[in-house]
Amino acid sequence: MKTTRIGLAAIVGLTLVLTILTATPTPALAQTGSDLFQQALVKEQAEGDLRGAITLYERIVRDFSGNRTLSANALVQMGQCYERLGSQEAERAYQRVVRDYPDQTEIVTLARARLAALQRVEPTGIVTRELHSWRHGERSGLSPTPDGRQLVAMDWETGNLVVRDLETDRSRFLTRDATWSDPEQWAYSARVSPDGRTVAYTWATSPEASLRLIGLDGSNPRVLYEKTGCWIEGAVWHTDSESLVAWESCDETQRVLALPVGGGPPHVVTTLPADRRRAGAASMSADGRYVVYGTAAEEDAGRHDIWLLALDSGTTLPLVQHAADDRLLGWVPETSEVLFLSDRDGRWDVWAVSVEDGNPSTQPRLVRRGLGSVEPTGFTRDGALFFNRNTRRSSLSIVPVDLAGGTMDEASAVAILGSNFQPTWSPDGESVAFVQEQETVGRPWAGPFRRPLHIRRLSTGEEREVTGLVQTRTPRWSPDGRSILLNARDVTNTDPEYQGGLYRLDVQTSQVTPVVEVREGTSWWYGISGVWSRDSRSIIYAMYDDSLGTVRLVRHDVEARTERELYRNPLLTTRLLAVSPDGSRLAFALRSSVDEGSVAAIRRGGRLMIMNLASREVRELHAIREPGDVGALQWSPDGRYVLFAKTEADYARTGAWRVPADGGDAELLWTFGEDQFAGTFDLSPDGTRAAVMTFTQESEIWVMENLKEALKANDGGKSTKETSTSRSGS
Repeated sequence: MKTTRIGLAAIVGLTLVLTILTATPTPALAQTGSDLFQQALVKEQAEGDLRGAITLYERIVRDFSGNRTLSANALVQMGQCYERLGSQEAERAYQRVVRDYPDQTEIVTLARARLAALQRVEPTGIVTRELHSWRHGERSGLSPTPDGRQLVAMDWETGNLVVRDLETDRSRFLTRDATWSDPEQWAYSARVSPDGRTVAYTWATSPEASLRLIGLDGSNPRVLYEKTGCWIEGAVWHTDSESLVAWESCDETQRVLALPVGGGPPHVVTTLPADRRRAGAASMSADGRYVVYGTAAEEDAGRHDIWLLALDSGTTLPLVQHAADDRLLGWVPETSEVLFLSDRDGRWDVWAVSVEDGNPSTQPRLVRRGLGSVEPTGFTRDGALFFNRNTRRSSLSIVPVDLAGGTMDEASAVAILGSNFQPTWSPDGESVAFVQEQETVGRPWAGPFRRPLHIRRLSTGEEREVTGLVQTRTPRWSPDGRSILLNARDVTNTDPEYQGGLYRLDVQTSQVTPVVEVREGTSWWYGISGVWSRDSRSIIYAMYDDSLGTVRLVRHDVEARTERELYRNPLLTTRLLAVSPDGSRLAFALRSSVDEGSVAAIRRGGRLMIMNLASREVRELHAIREPGDVGALQWSPDGRYVLFAKTEADYARTGAWRVPADGGDAELLWTFGEDQFAGTFDLSPDGTRAAVMTFTQESEIWVMENLKEALKANDGGKSTKETSTSRSGS
């Protein structure tokens, strides 16, 4: 990926000099923003510290949004840094300029030029544009209508399907019976028929799922196919809209079924062997004779290949097999071209392979660079590809705070580079440990994200990764400073009985050893969490017990490996635990009802409780009646207050609250994280600083147009040869 770094920087620099000097915000704000920009330019162009420069540019955009010229310039420079790093985040930075700063015409022109350069692979003419975004990921696209005017999406708040009119920007519910309460039932994997009249979707009632149909206008809902104890999903419409192909999984068997829409028994197309089972998208050929689908590669868990299924004979053959991760996008309507994503060049690019008479007729060839790790939702009648682009980022900063005055000095915040969350302070206040979320292009064994634990020494900026091949969550530093307790799972452990659990990390040696392992039915991710006793010899953990249908609070002696149950309650949350500074009391939280959703935290009201650890006497401390996400339960250093964070239900902001430990009203200290999906904080041992984390995620709907013309112009790519070594020569 080439960039005109010097030329673009010079243009932006000249523009910045003129515009910052004539901008009209308050002098202090303009000066501070200008200083940060100059520091970022030095890091980018003189020191070559691109990541450090990105952090400063991000801070400018976040903290100095009132200076629109400065913010737009910072985004362009940020995009340029990402280009040099080979990251798809470059396009997102330029897209933000075009979308959010239309008044900055010169800077928008620069951003559009970079977008055009990034998206061009000669000769194509492919156009990619954003249609809609849900700021906090409330919904995700599932299927466009054939004319591209409407989109069937999933509403994550309810679990139902909605239909969004992309021209009027209005939505209506298509289903209404979903619920996240017990028993959970929800809709997903929807596809609109080629005639645009009917939606086929999977209705999940875990551990089973059925295939259902409903008119696009909400009429004639019905169950097309279900089988006790089986999961059916991935409906693919036949081109005549009169039948469907779907995948049925029962125990260790996966069958491909052809299902007539008008009713009647299913036809078993084939039973798939273990190495050819579906894992990913599926798509029908224009003549209705073949289905192409993704599979998990046999040798490398996390990698995917693409297979072709002949519907008349039930035979399968590999279409794309490669050492890279290849993920199906779909069969371009009325063509012989199959599109797929591949990371074989170190990033997610779009590739194509031609298919004739059920066999690949060309080698795979590159058609569009740098699309990113997207999720296909389907094609329109004219060959436009709709897809989801989901983004998420956690920002972590060290911020001075004044507990007595109830203030936070965000202007003096020091950001920690990367997408970082769940911080915990060392007892001496010199270091912060946190989980870092990293994309796993080229490292599919770790899943979509890799989440190792990092420790950063604040005085020197020295940072090290300490958990290697272990996915981590919810770290808690021990009072003696020697260990960190964390939720973890070894991603290299392939034992089907292994579920992960609570682990202890030795800070000096980085050795990770199990403390409590969870059983099947309990998630290591959110179904268990623990805190240290003051002597660092035992932990107190809360764990959801699936067999009992409740949450148990347990004291566990780490060395002796003995346990004693302290309390049990189905409303008990697993992540909201805090031991008082003198070790005599435990603060914890109860949800408002068992139907609230996740057992991890309070979301729609609940109660804060205190337990006397000697007598096990429990009393209510504070009732939270307003909806909102509650987290970060902790004590003030003097033990007089219990603090917590609460993100408002509309995600407008997060508040830091405190309640007197002996009883009294809750008091709002400060707010932070404007328009962020979540926010949390962790106080330093002396209470003068806070490690503040904010989290944002977006679900965007994009469309890739002009595919048919571009692929035709590329002459089928017959002269383009594959440059990477494949496993089977495909």
